Amino acid sequence: MKNIILGFLIFFIYPALMIFFILMHRKYISEVPMLGFHTNMEIFKRAGIYYFYLLVIHIPLFLVWKKVIFIITTLLGICAGLAYIFFCLYYQLYIFDNYDFLGKFYNIPSYKRPLNFIF
Repeated sequence: MKNIILGFLIFFIYPALMIFFILMHRKYISEVPMLGFHTNMEIFKRAGIYYFYLLVIHIPLFLVWKKVIFIITTLLGICAGLAYIFFCLYYQLYIFDNYDFLGKFYNIPSYKRPLNFIF
């Protein structure tokens, strides 16, 4: 179902919206009359050319960029996870090396030290 919806969006909605935006750009920004000098056949022919252009040029680029973005985000996630694990291990070893197990630096009497029976 998800692939059907995605296919519908890619092959029908996306080109229709792009054609609409191109025609609105021509009418309001370029101020080219849409229906003044053109017959209906010319308008449909132009819409067909736009549709073919969008399918041939934009959609493969969209699909390629979708795959590239997926690969890049996956690699960045793996690298970020490895960096996080590395820094967690480094921090744990740093804390472990500096931890005072015998209580020498806190003026704890020897009889109250937790590892007194070992050392």
